[in-house]
Amino acid sequence: MEAKFSKIVQSRKAKIYLRNELAGSLEKIATDEYRFTYSAEWLANKEFPIGLALPLKKDPYIEDSLFPFFDNLIPEGWLLNSLISIYKIDKRNRFGLLMATGQETIGAIKVIALDEEGRELKISQVKDDNKNLTKKEIIFQAPFNNCPYCLLPLTKKQLEKNQTFHERCAKSMWGTTRKIKFVFDAEEPNDSFSDSIKGASVSGAQKKGLFKLDKNELSSSAFGSQYILKPPAERFDNLPENEHLTMAIARAVGFNVPPFVIFHDEEIGYIFAIKRFDINENKEHLRLEDAGQVLGHPSDDKYEASYEQLASAIIKFSDASQPDLVEMWKRIIFCYLTANGDMHLKNWSFLELESLRGVFRLSPCYDFLNTRLVIKKEDRDIGLYLNRKNKNIDKNSFMDFAKKLKIERFTNKILDDLDFWKETSIELCMKSFLPESSKKKYIELIEERYTYLVGLKND
Repeated sequence: MEAKFSKIVQSRKAKIYLRNELAGSLEKIATDEYRFTYSAEWLANKEFPIGLALPLKKDPYIEDSLFPFFDNLIPEGWLLNSLISIYKIDKRNRFGLLMATGQETIGAIKVIALDEEGRELKISQVKDDNKNLTKKEIIFQAPFNNCPYCLLPLTKKQLEKNQTFHERCAKSMWGTTRKIKFVFDAEEPNDSFSDSIKGASVSGAQKKGLFKLDKNELSSSAFGSQYILKPPAERFDNLPENEHLTMAIARAVGFNVPPFVIFHDEEIGYIFAIKRFDINENKEHLRLEDAGQVLGHPSDDKYEASYEQLASAIIKFSDASQPDLVEMWKRIIFCYLTANGDMHLKNWSFLELESLRGVFRLSPCYDFLNTRLVIKKEDRDIGLYLNRKNKNIDKNSFMDFAKKLKIERFTNKILDDLDFWKETSIELCMKSFLPESSKKKYIELIEERYTYLVGLKND
């Protein structure tokens, strides 16, 4: 497999598929020159492009760096470092990295490398049966007799039956109430996460992997995955517990979030699992484009943009721009309240509507974290720039932004909900899996940010 993988990395041309239909070709035509061309068949039969920043046209697109639409498909952080380390790929070889991981991406794009004769080079989807894999049942824990999915109380009957989650929560997450077996490499648990980059990509700097649920077994799989699992990180404490809590708060106060859960393994620790929302019930992939792809920013520049630019993209590409502008402003306020300074371009996405091809809305929320809790010296307030600042943001900037977007009449309802948001945050924090010291700090940050935001209503 390594020899074949090496050949894929060295490829200079690829076919680009949207779902399973050939849409065009991507080539590295010189050291610093790239070309993307739509196929004649696609232009003749389709009414929409593969990407919002790549409108249909007969002439090829030519750039002196890899197109941001494709660059943002490449893994980041821990997964990228694992790929570079295992396969000795130069981190500057963005085209080679794309060839190695583009066969299965989040969303509907597939990048299939070609050899010199134009034959497709596909990575094997066959698992290594010689690996020492241990099957373990997922251990659900119920702190204070609360469900680890929603953190709400279990019924007396459920507790008497030794159930540790609500049935509706289990069905929402896994589609079944049967006990799930988490299958991992007993000798090298990290391999169960890094293996999923062999042909596949998922963004984000955190340690994570793609997993597939087959019957009641959840195992690492680059192909056909329905879940993203995030184990503990070496550098930052309690990230799975932190994300689970922050996402639980978002769900409880009414944001659209995918199903997610947290579970524990004695060898690995807490693991956060979230269900992919770019795949429908028929296992069909929906187009999903992050704001970096849409705005034309390469992955490394994900912080170098503004919410004003994001708003312009929403106005241009969303099928319901005003509701999505209100939603964006609401998320900014929520992320400020929960001390989330990491809402960069890749944490905002546009999702294709399931019933309408080529029609987009803001995607559900994902990657919500209280980053100030884990990055002690972090000084970003909300990730991107607002009124040319990304730290020490003047509270007037929030309202001025709403006025620019012409959504100020919707802001009072959002600000009126701040009391509920704070109360919910504190309640769920006390029920969360965070250590007691982290719970205390999380609540202190919430109360500090709440006091600041409440002032918006009085100005």
